[in-house]
Amino acid sequence: MKVNWFTEITAGITVGIVALPLALAFGAASGAGPAAGIYTAIVSGLIAGVFGGSRFQITGPTGAMTVVLISIVTQYGIPGMLVAGFMAGILQIIFGFLRVGKIIHLIPHSVVAGFTNGIAILIFIGQIKHLSGGILIAMVTILVILLCQHFLPKIPASFIGLLAGMGVFFILGTRGPSVDTIPQSLPLFQFPTFQRTMLLSLLKPAITIALLGSIESLLSAAVADNMTHTNHDPNRELIGQGLGNLAASFVGGVPSTGAIARTAVNIKSGGQTRWVSLVHSLLLLVFLLYLGSYTLWIPLAALAGVLAVTCWNMIDKESVLMIFKAPKSYTVVMIVTTIVTVLVDITYAVGVGILLAIVIHAFHSSKLHLDPIIHPDLPDNVQVYSMEGTLFFGNTSLLHPLKALPCHGLLVDANKLQWLDASAGIEIQKLAQLRSRCGKSFFLYGLSEELQSTLIRVNGSKFASNHLTTNMEQALHNMSKILPFSQV
Repeated sequence: MKVNWFTEITAGITVGIVALPLALAFGAASGAGPAAGIYTAIVSGLIAGVFGGSRFQITGPTGAMTVVLISIVTQYGIPGMLVAGFMAGILQIIFGFLRVGKIIHLIPHSVVAGFTNGIAILIFIGQIKHLSGGILIAMVTILVILLCQHFLPKIPASFIGLLAGMGVFFILGTRGPSVDTIPQSLPLFQFPTFQRTMLLSLLKPAITIALLGSIESLLSAAVADNMTHTNHDPNRELIGQGLGNLAASFVGGVPSTGAIARTAVNIKSGGQTRWVSLVHSLLLLVFLLYLGSYTLWIPLAALAGVLAVTCWNMIDKESVLMIFKAPKSYTVVMIVTTIVTVLVDITYAVGVGILLAIVIHAFHSSKLHLDPIIHPDLPDNVQVYSMEGTLFFGNTSLLHPLKALPCHGLLVDANKLQWLDASAGIEIQKLAQLRSRCGKSFFLYGLSEELQSTLIRVNGSKFASNHLTTNMEQALHNMSKILPFSQV
């Protein structure tokens, strides 16, 4: 591929400008501080960009991860967060080597939309205190961002909005809370401090970080694939994200993920190679070394405004609209996942959402339709039923009314029967035996070879020869041998 260096450099600068306010905001919102957000954007952005499985992916602090980190920092402090991030990085690398990257496709869209919407709500709730503490600054920031997005979509709206908020902060001489000054130096490289008593208790947070980081990164890479008509390597992406989180834990950064918004900016800016990640990281490094002390002029209300718009953009609008037109099962799974995310825990939310989706799918796929069929040419006292769907231990009771039918000949058309289990086979045998004892006949016809094999394994070959036929004509012929139609 021929590299257009001018395009790659300008795309990297654009992505870096977009990433700057978000790195500061997510670092501050997590409780680790704005410097931690910048460190992550520089180090993880570079490492994951080079070693990951998507050449378009931009990695850094994200809103989804922030929600998880708040509780970790509150309970275990920043040292605990660094250990959890280190452990999560190891887990992600293991995920990659175990080649579990494609599992992301097994997560239903309703679950993904539900926890994404829940995360957006949680982030917004966490910023209310800063929004209300500097309402004018926050409103100006939000307004400028929205205007830029509408009228000047090619410029970094979040950065312009942040500058507008800083301008109001400076002009009014407001003495509200602002971002701490970031040291104008490279972060210290040090191994996370492990304490035996802390390791076991941090295992669950580490798993949460690893799972969330993997899911969000692979989703972001998939979005990039759709935008560029390319294919990423999901397992390599997991390894790259794991290396990025390891590196972030060595420099005091927060755990990171692939960032959908920044990745989209990269693609829209014409970025084609991994050089964009390098330029993006270098720009943030320049900011850190030469402008870090000026972060004192960034009001928290302005960052809260940036995050408020980010929350709005995070909400899956399509999923909300689908509430009114999608099947009820989609709506139920999405709403339940959102509620569990907000009120309980994001890890539980994903698990509950997937389990609920599986249960609903199993319920719908397990429906059995058993309906009488009218055949005017059939002999008297011969009745035909059609069986459609799946027959298993949960719905075999639907066969019970067939046992009480007064007709002497019973035929069941199983051409549309999709699946049956051992319990269903036993119940069918009971039905045949009961009718035989009463001097009545029973035949099942039209079963697929697979389902015939299941019945033979459960009931034996004798059952098959006595009660299974290929079609209705053969069933009637066999029935006439057992019970002459003159008697029927």
